[in-house]
Parts: sequence; structure tokens; C-alpha cells
Amino acid sequence: MKIDSIVSGSENGFIIIERAFSSDDRHLSLGIANLHAVVPDIEANKDKMLGTLEVSQAKKVNLAIFPEFCLSGYFWVKSFVEFIL
Repeated sequence: MKIDSIVSGSENGFIIIERAFSSDDRHLSLGIANLHAVVPDIEANKDKMLGTLEVSQAKKVNLAIFPEFCLSGYFWVKSFVEFIL
């Protein structure tokens, strides 16, 4: 089993870091996306996700994994009471 790591530059505005663990296409290929979500710009976040999926499809990724809340963005409140009010 050979492990290669390469940075293949920028593709569609994304930096791609590839690690190949198997040359057999029958094995699972994961794509892990680390996106900077913008609150509350769901359309911009969706565009980032779709761009990532296009790159993942071109790289023959079987399963793309995105961060929690990457569509809506993260938000923090000082307290639950402030959130309700």
C-alpha cells in the first residue's frame, strides 16, 4: 500500500490536498471539505458546497464530508436568554 500526499494547487477556487491510499478504484474514496461558512449567507455557502462537490466528483470521490452547519453558517450567542429575546 502506497501513501502519496500532493497539493494539486487550486481548482475552482479551492485548494486541493490529495492523499492516495490505494490505486484500486473499488475502495472507498473520501473527500473532506473544510469550508469557511458565512453567516447568514446560505446562497454563498451553498455555492461553496456545490463547487466542492464538482471537484470531488472530478476526483472520483465516493463520499464527501462537510462540516456541521456549513450551509447556514455558525452563530454563537452570549446566552440562551439573549437568543430567545
